[in-house]
Amino acid sequence: MKKKLTNLLVFVITLVVALCIAEYAFRKMIFSKSKAFANLHNPGDYADYLNDDNYWKLYSTFGGEYKPPADPHPLLGWIGDFQRGSLMHNQIGNVRDRRPVLLYGDSYAQCVATERCFQDFLNNDSSFSKGHYLLNYGVGGYGVDQIALLMKNTVHRYKNPLVIFSLMVSDLDRTIMTVRTGQKPYFKLEHDSLVLAGVPIDSNPDNFFKNNPPHFKSYLWRKFLYSKANILPWSWTEKFRYVKEFTDYKVQLNRAILDGVVNELQKSKINFIFVVFHYIEPGNKEFAVDDENNWRDHFLRSYLDEKKIPYIWSKDLIRKDPQYHDNIDKFMILSNGHPTTYLNGLIASRMASQLEEKEALENQDPSYFRRKIESDPNWMKSIEEKAKIRNKSLEEMIEADAQYLVDSKTRDQHIAFSEAGYERRIRKDSVWFAQVSEKALTEKISVEEEIRKNIDYLISQDQPEGMDDQYYETMIRKTIDKIRSSPEWFSKVEAKATKENRPIEEAIRDEAIYATGQQQGLYKLTW
Repeated sequence: MKKKLTNLLVFVITLVVALCIAEYAFRKMIFSKSKAFANLHNPGDYADYLNDDNYWKLYSTFGGEYKPPADPHPLLGWIGDFQRGSLMHNQIGNVRDRRPVLLYGDSYAQCVATERCFQDFLNNDSSFSKGHYLLNYGVGGYGVDQIALLMKNTVHRYKNPLVIFSLMVSDLDRTIMTVRTGQKPYFKLEHDSLVLAGVPIDSNPDNFFKNNPPHFKSYLWRKFLYSKANILPWSWTEKFRYVKEFTDYKVQLNRAILDGVVNELQKSKINFIFVVFHYIEPGNKEFAVDDENNWRDHFLRSYLDEKKIPYIWSKDLIRKDPQYHDNIDKFMILSNGHPTTYLNGLIASRMASQLEEKEALENQDPSYFRRKIESDPNWMKSIEEKAKIRNKSLEEMIEADAQYLVDSKTRDQHIAFSEAGYERRIRKDSVWFAQVSEKALTEKISVEEEIRKNIDYLISQDQPEGMDDQYYETMIRKTIDKIRSSPEWFSKVEAKATKENRPIEEAIRDEAIYATGQQQGLYKLTW
């Protein structure tokens, strides 16, 4: 018996030593710069790009094609077609006296360079562009967290905007990441509250990867777990990859972020719609056009329906389009997974339609819905039957249904009224109108003047103040002066510039941008 135990102990020790030697040798091969081991430089062999920061750290270590931004933004990580300091859009000058429509999202909103994009469709549409101008705040690689941060810190800088909040389904996965091709901000849940972490972003991208290297207990185990040689049952593989835990946390975290977005817009009396883009991968059930049996679609559908938020669902548009016959390349660029000009056009058209409905609700104008009813033969047929049952004229029934739609959608969508909407509400509400009439009599002014006073007051309560580039640049210059006049602050910035091997002027300005943002409430750390 003693001999057997000794042999077992020798075997275990030998096995452990052999595994340690194998692990050491494997790591040497993985991180070798020799071309002989280049086939080991695939981060997907060790980690899931949708769940694990280590994937992106290895991507950087192995010299991935996409590099971190040379000049990271302290709050957002990287930016799009807008100013680094104030975050005002570069095309703001084109808005003039038109109403800004702000589109937020990732590369699906930003569009790839080879395809026509949403601003091209809508800003060149005479009907839309007569009173509106779309500013595209889409930024490639953003997760829901970065999209929400950008929206929160820009939307109040515009007067009376309409908002299109878009996301691609895999943006839900990006929220748990601290890094992708570069360091990014991220939210943590602490006591059911969102807290922003990872900011300010290090101005030297190399520092993040140097101080936060990839870390695995065993690269050999990871290689086996993510390889085709993995013979474990899929249920075991999922457990070892912590798939359920990652998914549950993504749902919880994204719900909290989206709640923050919706609450912010509703509290600020800003009307909005959502757009959900889908990554389509032929042959992959999780990303199939005709299959929504996955956690991302389930979560987003149920969330948007629960909140009664109007939304555009790209899969719906594809499936309902007459030109769809399993020819997904009509709608998606298969080489990079992004929408084609054709699909962008379908989505742009639906954006315009939904925004038109939003403005009809703002104005409390039932004529929009009356036109929709009259243009739909099936709807008209049901109205005719309803009119007969209720012994009403067809015109009365159309008007009643149109008004019902205005009232119900206004309530469900928490619509903020325009001036015309407030006036219609005042005149429609007998109690409110009586109060206004009585006050007009007391003040010896006309009812119209009293209504105008009411509207002006209500509108003034709804509209937050904006901040333009000139004002923001002035604030930055003042902060730079404060840094220079404070020996302690200047010394801190100087030490940072020396450590990062950067010009002192550049370091001072970056410090001023971040400090000014905090002072002005630009970099909000919680919802």
